Amino acid sequence: MKKIEDLRNEYIEKFDDYFPNMGLSEDKEVEIIEKCLKEGKDAYELGYFKLDANIKY
Repeated sequence: MKKIEDLRNEYIEKFDDYFPNMGLSEDKEVEIIEKCLKEGKDAYELGYFKLDANIKY
């Protein structure tokens, strides 16, 4: 299993953004990042997180 920091760095390189890991266990974060990298879609595209349309980011 890859180290969490390696996976986070791969996520940043692939999606040009940080993984939104608020409130997730490290195991869950690893699971989601691995799926994102495998599918080629970020965590928002896979439906793990949603952005509020009423907030300007």
